[in-house]
Amino acid sequence: MIVELYTFEDEFRHIEVRDYSSLGDWEKDYMILRIRDTWAGHKIFNTTREKYDAMDSTQRANNADSQKFDRSAVVKHFNLNKNYIQGESK
Repeated sequence: MIVELYTFEDEFRHIEVRDYSSLGDWEKDYMILRIRDTWAGHKIFNTTREKYDAMDSTQRANNADSQKFDRSAVVKHFNLNKNYIQGESK
């Protein structure tokens, strides 16, 4: 199982691809990320790393078995960056 993981840390968005051998391993990491308040979203692919790496971005968008994103995390990050760009304090 491949998970494309989206996180916000130190006001930067990070995208990481992780390979999990079981759903339980993924759920443990997911709960840790939620507790740390760094999780912003994920896409799950039920495939091998080789097949995932062979896909282009359009194929990845169309072939995600499930995906979940936290709108409030994205909005919060956007507002922090907007204030930073405008020179306002956080």
